[in-house]
Amino acid sequence: MNENAPGKKREETSDIDIREIAEYHKKVKEEFPNGIPIGITLENLKVNYPSLYKDMMDNGGDADPFRGYIPGVFDYLARAKTEEECLEIIDYLEAKGELEPELAEELRRQTREEGPESFGTREPGYYDTFIRRRS
Repeated sequence: MNENAPGKKREETSDIDIREIAEYHKKVKEEFPNGIPIGITLENLKVNYPSLYKDMMDNGGDADPFRGYIPGVFDYLARAKTEEECLEIIDYLEAKGELEPELAEELRRQTREEGPESFGTREPGYYDTFIRRRS
């Protein structure tokens, strides 16, 4: 442990001075404004985290198979729970120009007549199971 680190037992007392801790944290923030850097090399990753290394290498060095994936209207609608949420999503995407007016009208009709369930579901973990099915 660094001899200047807070919490280091002192010879005369075991009490921690809160001002000392605050001062130490201030110095660390000044020295590392973007956080404390950690150096992990691929070799270190391979030795200490073999499963993570394998996953990264199996994906061409990219551990996130959805990197660059842009969700579409049906991804958003499938997460909606109510008719109001669906209509809000449709209105928003149409206003941004990401949804053609004709398709927006058709989706509004589907929402009113068949409900939000007609778009399927995207519960938490959906994309994880999708990845497992693809593998």
